[in-house]
Amino acid sequence: MVGADVFLGLSVADVLTKEMVQSMNENPIVFALANPNPEISYAEAMASRKDIIFATGRSDYPNQINNVLGFPYIFRGALDVHAKSINEEMKLAAVYAIANLAKEPVPDVVNAAYKLKRTTFGRDYILPKPLDPRLLTHVSCAVAKAAIDSGVARKIITDWEEYGNHLREMMGYDNKLLRSFTDMAKASPKRVVFAEANHVNMLKAVVEAKQEGICHPILLGNEERLAKIATEENLSLEEIEIVNLRHDRENERRYRYASILAEKKHGKELPMKRHAKKW
Repeated sequence: MVGADVFLGLSVADVLTKEMVQSMNENPIVFALANPNPEISYAEAMASRKDIIFATGRSDYPNQINNVLGFPYIFRGALDVHAKSINEEMKLAAVYAIANLAKEPVPDVVNAAYKLKRTTFGRDYILPKPLDPRLLTHVSCAVAKAAIDSGVARKIITDWEEYGNHLREMMGYDNKLLRSFTDMAKASPKRVVFAEANHVNMLKAVVEAKQEGICHPILLGNEERLAKIATEENLSLEEIEIVNLRHDRENERRYRYASILAEKKHGKELPMKRHAKKW
């Protein structure tokens, strides 16, 4: 263990000590996968050092490594392209799909399933949760593509969006009405202004809408505050327009909008005046 970078255990409980873990290199990766009790307990591992990246096979600790993350979706992708074999390219495709998914924003439905407030990529979340419904499409599609590219597929898929929809429909994750609206929006994306951008749920909706190509979102708010919230929630605001209407550089826009409003309300009492009279 001295100077080791990785420990992968598939043995028996309690064969590792804190001292053994402390003798490893910086940021050691310890996968203690003996079940039901790992090679070193979660409490002992966490107490051994702060820079440890630790995983077990148990669902009651962070970073559960479970074969359900891979095998159902590997077989799904292989079967759907009538693969003659499951080769290394397909296995690696599954690995990269799982790894990349862990870096994407976690849906609220996953956090709710595990009674978590917020989950973001880091030491306590290095791979997706087994109940993440996105695994089905991410891994199956990746495996099917790898089978086709490596020449073991006997059936070729060309429309990957349709294939993904088919998978979600089979598992009951699909909402055809919602998908039809989404497809209409994608066909001609519009500029959409999100006024309450400082709310976490609003930011999540904006990022998802941008990623799916549903619209060209515009956020109203303070850039620094929005950036801070996005960082805390592991959200990327790249290529999303932000308009801070209170900033000095927006003077011209404010006056222009005020003129348009005044012209539209010419001769009419504005709501602000009515409230002022009441008080």
